[in-house]
Amino acid sequence: MALSLLTLGFLVGCQESEVTFFEGEFKPESYALSFQRPALFEFSIPENTAYSFALEITYQPEALEALNGQLPLYYILEGPMFEDGLDKKFSVELKDEAGKWKGEEEDEGKMHQETIEPELKLEQGDYSFKLYADSPVQGTPIPGIAKVVFKVGPRKGLPK
Repeated sequence: MALSLLTLGFLVGCQESEVTFFEGEFKPESYALSFQRPALFEFSIPENTAYSFALEITYQPEALEALNGQLPLYYILEGPMFEDGLDKKFSVELKDEAGKWKGEEEDEGKMHQETIEPELKLEQGDYSFKLYADSPVQGTPIPGIAKVVFKVGPRKGLPK
């Protein structure tokens, strides 16, 4: 029986590692994500292939009401393939089509996960991913962000 539980634990662990190659957590100061203090994640890519990136965002809906459920973000990815860095502006939609806030309830607010790059080809090596708030009011932090988790997984392998 003990051996069966150990085997089950090993199989579950293997399946999890196949889904996520890297997972890093950032807790913004004062629950505000800003352009001046980006979330920084450093990770290594084991082989030349396509990967997916996802963000797991824990947020406080009432603090983001003024943004109407849109969380404007900007990232810079630096690594062997990108001398000047790959940058992208995008928005995470935190409200569904019916106007309800997305995500599961947690102690610090709602947690929503979204794939931001479903299939990005990367070469083996070390990378850094900097995530910035792209506030509509330049220089103003976006309040209500309790935690950001950045995940790297197999292409199209992370939840949307």
